[in-house]
Formats: sequence, structure tokens, C-alpha cells
Amino acid sequence: MVINCDICKEEFSTKSSLTRYLLNKHNVTSETKKKVISKCLSCKDKTFSKKKMLIEHLNTQHGMCIKEETMHFSSVSGTTMT
Repeated sequence: MVINCDICKEEFSTKSSLTRYLLNKHNVTSETKKKVISKCLSCKDKTFSKKKMLIEHLNTQHGMCIKEETMHFSSVSGTTMT
């Protein structure tokens, strides 16, 4: 199984490797990750804290056909840190 960094798409074989990489490369801690809010680029007032909910919204409200395992969170969502 391959796990991708949502920020730069670097690939990792374990979640712990990704966590260590996020901290060292992007200065992202577990607390920072909890604060990630994803916005729908078409709906100005729609935000989502979970990738699954954003994908569901894009598929049902905007006629997209996105599979969760093929989408990088930041590439479609306009991810921002608060």
C-alpha cells in the first residue's frame, strides 16, 4: 500500500513514515492536521474537514465522478491551514 503526502504527493509505505516526513519537511503536526479545512472551489461557503465529505459533495453537487483513492486532497479542494 502506498500513502501519499497531501501537500507534495511524495509516496510512503507506512503512515509513520508519512507522519515523520510531514513534521520534518512541511512542519505539520497532528494538531495542525486536525485544523486543515478543505473548501469547494465552486461553492464559496462550503468547507469540509474530511476528504470523504468533499468528494461526496463534488460528486453529488457538481456532477464529478471522483474516487477517493485516486484523488489528492489538496489538488481539488484548495486546502488551507487555519
